[in-house]
Amino acid sequence: MPDRSRLVAWMALLLVSITAVACGPVKGYPGAGRPAGDLATIDPNPIRSGIGVIIEGVDGMAVNAEYALAVLPGRRDLQLRLRPYSRADFQEVSGPRAEMQNSYDLQWQTTINWTVDVDAGGLYAFTGRWQEGQYVVQFEEATSRDVLLTREVTAVRQDP
Repeated sequence: MPDRSRLVAWMALLLVSITAVACGPVKGYPGAGRPAGDLATIDPNPIRSGIGVIIEGVDGMAVNAEYALAVLPGRRDLQLRLRPYSRADFQEVSGPRAEMQNSYDLQWQTTINWTVDVDAGGLYAFTGRWQEGQYVVQFEEATSRDVLLTREVTAVRQDP
């Protein structure tokens, strides 16, 4: 019989995957819905990224996009919340070590504003890496992984 904690972790991953697919992209523009081909899609958290990104705003409109965001083509002003990933995120789902590591990650969350240009039908992603106090964030064309923009961001440690 498989290890129970491993089974629970796989079930949680499956549930999150199904939920993310079923919901579709977060709508990051005002007005009525539009066909997907008329929009650009931004993935803030591709599996290959070493940091977590939550898109919290588009052109001054509040959103909460962790998986996919649909936006109008053109120049978009995005508000991003950056968070370091930890091994605890992948190895433990609970317990004192995971809680302590999560607290550490929350202390290093940093919000930035970033203006990007996107095309209708385009697929984009934010990726990055973290090294104690410093983020390197990239905005990419998601299919080819061509890096379009890169920013270095100094994190400001928050009080726990």
